[in-house]
Amino acid sequence: MESESIIQEHIPLLAQMARSLGNPLIRRAATLGGNIASARTTITDAVVPLLALDAQLILQVGAPATQRTVSVADYLLQEPDSRELTTWIRVPVCSPDSRSFYTKMSNRKAGAATIASVATHIAFREKRITVARIAVGAFAS
Repeated sequence: MESESIIQEHIPLLAQMARSLGNPLIRRAATLGGNIASARTTITDAVVPLLALDAQLILQVGAPATQRTVSVADYLLQEPDSRELTTWIRVPVCSPDSRSFYTKMSNRKAGAATIASVATHIAFREKRITVARIAVGAFAS
């Protein structure tokens, strides 16, 4: 995600987060879905910008497969269903005049556990704020 031009252009908040996620080996092997799935049990960096962007998950269960769509925020509040598999992550494309920001505090720039993180996303239309979202996460001792 950190080097994909389409992500950098249309969802720069995810590119910002990806640059600080783990070490280079983890960044090459990790998945966004895996990071979200771990969010109930461990500190995960990807959830915070996805919350700020109001991303949605498409979950699938069973054969024949049934799907449901849920916001990342609602997914984190629900009881986990071990039968469900995240098949898609829907992230709204940011308008050219929107602004996003992500930062995290840790003992090192990358590869260290996150102490705290924050993401913001503000969208404008005709010089008026239409969306303002702030997500805070990973508060560790």
